[in-house]
Amino acid sequence: MKRKILALMLVILFASGAWGAYYDEGNDGDSWETAYLIKSVEDLELMSYRVTVDGSPIGNGPLGSDPKGKYYKLASDINLDADMGWSGVGGPEGFSGHFDGQNHTIKINATISNPLFLTIKTGSYSNEIAVRNLNIEGNIATSSGSLIHTLSSGVIENCSFNGTLEGPFTGGLVYIQQAER
Repeated sequence: MKRKILALMLVILFASGAWGAYYDEGNDGDSWETAYLIKSVEDLELMSYRVTVDGSPIGNGPLGSDPKGKYYKLASDINLDADMGWSGVGGPEGFSGHFDGQNHTIKINATISNPLFLTIKTGSYSNEIAVRNLNIEGNIATSSGSLIHTLSSGVIENCSFNGTLEGPFTGGLVYIQQAER
């Protein structure tokens, strides 16, 4: 049911023209300089869907279909509301890209049960930047961290959390770290 709702949301985004906001012309996600730009909560949801469910950075569009190692930048502050049913980026396969918050804040306006990223696996190099320059504010209620549930590999740099974590087992930014760091 969730996949049908997400698919319907993507059709609406595409029809409304919001689809094009996910990337600017010339941005292929191959470096920090040409990173995909996340400008709105809709862009963040689309990124989550593509990385977690579809396995492509922008679907079958002109930029390809493999999200591994791609670069993303947050272009503005974003508010996540509880009624949107946030499920996190990465799923069981993990997010294997790079995310620069550019010192923006993702604010959680109600208690949600998933962090921004479920699992991060940046690849074979544990010293690669996975997430940097990001602030999280709000409330998380689950056994998790505010930014990442499981960090399998990668570096978190210059990130912060301001809010409350509720649950029997919680972590500030990262709940489980499996990396050799």
